Amino acid sequence: MYIQIQDTNFRLATPTAMKVAVGLKCLATTCDTLTVSALFGLGRSSVSKYFLHFISACFTKLVPELIKFPTQNEEFQRLADDFERMWGFPMAVAAIDGTHIPFNPPIELSTDFHNYKGWSSIMTLGVCDAKGQAIWIKSGMPGRMSDSGAFKQTQLYQRFFTNQILPQVHREIEETQVPFLVLGDSGFGLESWLQKPFTHHTQLSESQKIFNYRHSRARRSVENMFGRVKCRWRRLLRGVDVRYENAHKVISVAFALNNLCEKNTISFEPTAEEISENEELNRLYPQPTQASQKEYFSGILIRNALMNFFVNQDNPWTGC
Repeated sequence: MYIQIQDTNFRLATPTAMKVAVGLKCLATTCDTLTVSALFGLGRSSVSKYFLHFISACFTKLVPELIKFPTQNEEFQRLADDFERMWGFPMAVAAIDGTHIPFNPPIELSTDFHNYKGWSSIMTLGVCDAKGQAIWIKSGMPGRMSDSGAFKQTQLYQRFFTNQILPQVHREIEETQVPFLVLGDSGFGLESWLQKPFTHHTQLSESQKIFNYRHSRARRSVENMFGRVKCRWRRLLRGVDVRYENAHKVISVAFALNNLCEKNTISFEPTAEEISENEELNRLYPQPTQASQKEYFSGILIRNALMNFFVNQDNPWTGC
């Protein structure tokens, strides 16, 4: 356990405010510890130590407060209302996706973390609301795993699969009882509670294209969340250069602090230099894509009902 260093006759203890500033600087930029140590007039080892202290404290105190999956019916209904109001997609309560964070794994684990794009990464799954704020994060999985495969190993998936988490609330749409839904891309399996787009894009009907557009517009909230987290907390773009047991903490803290910024409407505008660096890092670390999985009958019925609901609206492409 970390013990607060006290002032002595030979030196003053580093103020807590400076330690927090060091932690934020390390997380918000792509600077290495040598650069940060020069900026703050601290030793390089002190910068690394203060950064981990900052991450540990935030992971313990802030992450449980800022990233919470809803538990009450009223909370789920509010999420569904937000998705329908903002994106025109009824009964959706969340969007899910995965992203890969560059990571240099231990040698004995290097094969597991090597994704098929040719670089080493940590898989992070995120679930967000219509506003792009994280309500569930799972990080630390090896980069060779697919989004769907990683999700199926989580407790959240098991609770979804066994009907232990979503309220048994339904809305009749096109003579079909539609439950609360999670929106995912084609890498996830179609379920009664998880909707993904139609595949085989060259053979889609006009109605299927309308559904895919409406689905993509709503699901894009999770992709926007990943983008904003990485732009605000740029260490995730460059890579997490800490021990494996601490890597998931760094990533979770970045998502929690992003929620804090979003809730307090703290805007950010990346500089031209940052935008250029983003583009270079994205070329260096392209995100893996996923293949489609097996579709289930109940999910198909619900997807078809939603497709017909969109098509029968006055403005099927927007719902407005």
